[in-house]
Amino acid sequence: MWGSGKKLVFLGVTMAAFGGFVLMLVTALFPALAIKLPLVSTLLKFWMALMVVLTCLLFISLWRSDGSTAIHRKDKYSPGWQLAEQRKEKNTAQRHSGYSRAALLRERQQAEREARQQAEERAGVEVQFRPPRASGEGAD
Repeated sequence: MWGSGKKLVFLGVTMAAFGGFVLMLVTALFPALAIKLPLVSTLLKFWMALMVVLTCLLFISLWRSDGSTAIHRKDKYSPGWQLAEQRKEKNTAQRHSGYSRAALLRERQQAEREARQQAEERAGVEVQFRPPRASGEGAD
C-alpha cells in the first residue's frame, strides 16, 4: 500500500498523537499534577514539538513524488513509464506466442508419434478371411 518510510511516519504520528492526548487528558483531569510535576509540562511541550515535526515530515513525504509513488500511481504521462509499459506488454506477447508455438509443436509431434506407432502395429497384421485351400488334397 504505502512505502515503509511513509508507514513509519504515519505510525509515529499516530502513536505520538495518542500518547499526547492521553497526557493532555491526565493534565485536564488533574491540573494539580502538572503544577506538582514539571516533567508533565515538559513532556507536553516535547509532544507538541514532535507533533509539528512529524506532521511536516508527513506532508513533505506525501508532497514529494518518487519512483515508488509513480509506480503505484501509474504515471501515464512520464515517458519512462510509457516505455516500461510498452516493453512489458511486448515481452508478455512474445512469451504467450512462444508458449502457443511450443504447445502446437508438442501436439503435432505427439500426433505424429501416435500415427507412426499405429502404422507399425498395423504393418505386422495380415487379414485372412478364409483359410487357403490346399490344391489337390481335398479335390480328389
